[in-house]
Amino acid sequence: MAFEKTTISDQSGSSDDALTPRSTLSVQICVMAYNLEDSIQETLRSLVGAYRPYSAHVYVMVNGCRDNTLQKVEELSLEMPEMTAVNIAFGDKANAWNTFVYDHYDGHSIAVFADGDLTFENAALSNLITYYRAHPDYNAVSGYPFSGGRSAKAWQKELREKHLLPAICISFPPRSCSGSESWESGCRWVDW
Repeated sequence: MAFEKTTISDQSGSSDDALTPRSTLSVQICVMAYNLEDSIQETLRSLVGAYRPYSAHVYVMVNGCRDNTLQKVEELSLEMPEMTAVNIAFGDKANAWNTFVYDHYDGHSIAVFADGDLTFENAALSNLITYYRAHPDYNAVSGYPFSGGRSAKAWQKELREKHLLPAICISFPPRSCSGSESWESGCRWVDW
């Protein structure tokens, strides 16, 4: 899906360029990382260019790692004050998601969830955020790789056919959720 620059109206009815964030827009990004010491810094550096011109706070959920992923994230967070490493003893993606939502999410920001083994193109996440803002009737929007890695073609096909939750999505603020939803630890996740 290609995203183009669009003009949208905010709730007050005034025109707002969809690529120019309002000063009050808040974005929080949850990156789930498991044993990624060799690639996590490259992922996180690419992530910064992917959400500009929006500003965001990035939470890296280092879940159950048995390598030096946590140290690599902490090292990079010294250069990037908008990044926080969160060490989670139990290595489970659903647990990492829930830890972010219930312990770190502020309850009003747009939340973005991403796997820690992705490389982001410039503006990839800002395009998702812009698209989400332009469609207030959507609870979530998602994206997936167009080429290379992670069996992109197979992943795209399975997402379309089975209507599965992808690894990258914007699903908060929960426009129609009660707030008590959570992922059960060990649940199936779309991940190759």
